[in-house]
Amino acid sequence: MKIVIDGRMLGWTGVGRYTLALLEELPKLDQENQYVVLVRRVDWAKWEPVAANFEKVECNIDPYTVGEQLRLSGILHDLKPE
Repeated sequence: MKIVIDGRMLGWTGVGRYTLALLEELPKLDQENQYVVLVRRVDWAKWEPVAANFEKVECNIDPYTVGEQLRLSGILHDLKPE
């Protein structure tokens, strides 16, 4: 299964901290599913994939903006997550 994780808030407290913790533990639990993590350029260095079934994709769209509403659905459509 192909799963997309929204990591555009990795530099934030709260949801960003939770997402980083999730990305640290998931590779230990799941080596079968494919994970694509959306990361903004400003947060690019905050996380690196440690397993072959994880990859990060640049998604330089700020959360909670009009740009998110207009462009994110197209990116998700192109990635074809299940």
